Amino acid sequence: MIGRIVESVGGYVNAHPRLRTLMAKPRYPVLPWNWAAEVPDRTLPIDVVKTLNLRWQEKPTFNAVYVCGERQGVTGHVVRAGSAGDLVAPTMVDALITHADAARERGRSILADVGRQARVTLELPMLNTLGLLDPGLMLAVGEGGSTWHGLVRATSIGAEWTESLRMVFRTHSVELSHRSEADA
Repeated sequence: MIGRIVESVGGYVNAHPRLRTLMAKPRYPVLPWNWAAEVPDRTLPIDVVKTLNLRWQEKPTFNAVYVCGERQGVTGHVVRAGSAGDLVAPTMVDALITHADAARERGRSILADVGRQARVTLELPMLNTLGLLDPGLMLAVGEGGSTWHGLVRATSIGAEWTESLRMVFRTHSVELSHRSEADA
């Protein structure tokens, strides 16, 4: 039930890495068009990345959405700030949208997940200096003279053994966005 409540406002539930606690998090703590200006939680130099895979995805572009509850719900018209609100996403109906804040947060999540995106998979060795990269963390990757920002979406740990070598590595799936203020 907790997962369903959090999902209704466009979020997700994650387990705390050390405590017996569940954490409800927004899918987009920072909207993608603001990522470049955001101070990242961690910065990763590209040199430590063992492999990098990139998969592009084109999604429809919207700048407005109606989010509606059912019988006891509310209706919210969420428009991306600074836009005309003329590209309307399909109406989202969810029985748990019963307050304007819930409608607004679900609308933010819908409008953030549009346009040109990439899913970047980074495989790197276990580095104590980098720490744990939890889903939802804002990551900056320095590549040459530039830096790109993305949200960590998933983390996994793996290992390879040979007769003479044991290697532990981790893989991070990062959402990269090409949505900017110019897309408004």
